[in-house]
Amino acid sequence: MARLSTFVHVHVGGESKVYGPDDVIPDGIAALITNPKVWAEAPTEGAPATSVPATGVAGAPPRAGAGSGAAVWLAYAVSLGIEVPEKASKKDILDLVDAFVAPAAAPAETPAAENSIPAKDADVATWRAYADAQGFETDDDVSVAEIIATLDANSTATE
Repeated sequence: MARLSTFVHVHVGGESKVYGPDDVIPDGIAALITNPKVWAEAPTEGAPATSVPATGVAGAPPRAGAGSGAAVWLAYAVSLGIEVPEKASKKDILDLVDAFVAPAAAPAETPAAENSIPAKDADVATWRAYADAQGFETDDDVSVAEIIATLDANSTATE
């Protein structure tokens, strides 16, 4: 396991965090520490992580408590190749990581989407999947109301 020989400051997304010899260094943060002289035991590429957190991703930082700040999650997201908006909150970053790790099932993998009319208050992704299954193309920025209006205008499927 990677271990520091001294204290280091890691700056990510406008926040600074200090890590020391006794801290567990998340993979995303370890990738940002580029000075080889600060490592007592350097991180190894492809080494198995010591734990698998709630995200199901080995090496992800904890979601709460010590070492769970926005800067740590930003570093982790960046290490996965996720583009994070400049002013993203910790919740925004967690949502991006969750979506990256477990992408939503494609409509073809959800047979009910073809036959079941979504509830009027269902989210836009559910309505888009239904509309696509019915042969209607939808834009990425379409609203639920627009989808329902299009379906209503072309069929009686939503009544």
